[in-house]
Amino acid sequence: MFNIKKISYIIPGKVVYSTEGQEIKVQPSINSDITFLIAYLQLGFDSENMLSTQISGYLPSFNWETACLAKPLAVKGRLLLCRSDIEPGDSVRIPNVEYWKIQYDNASGWLRYGNVTDLRGITYVEIFQNELVGLNSEGHIEEIWLKPMWL
Repeated sequence: MFNIKKISYIIPGKVVYSTEGQEIKVQPSINSDITFLIAYLQLGFDSENMLSTQISGYLPSFNWETACLAKPLAVKGRLLLCRSDIEPGDSVRIPNVEYWKIQYDNASGWLRYGNVTDLRGITYVEIFQNELVGLNSEGHIEEIWLKPMWL
């Protein structure tokens, strides 16, 4: 479903978390007209080039588990949407995210949202500074890593 398009830089922007609204967003926001829904998070894509543009949405902190997290190695790049059946305005749900867990490391500031217990075979792409997406060998999203600035 997705491939990684390597680029030599990270898209300018920062991931922020609003404690009042319990929401994640990227500032500044970049236009997206295709969204993939990961529970209450939206991963946006630009239909003109099929590249990832932003992440945003509701991420309540009441069910976060404490964990010791270290940022995985990642390539700089973007996600490339590889499905021709998706058009501008479409929203697609990522399946089985109801089993995903949210882990947070207070010391490092990293937040991990996923369900992967065996990380072998997962390739990570850093889209924005402190936003990583992990793909399995079939090109499916397995987890998201965020290190937001707190507002």
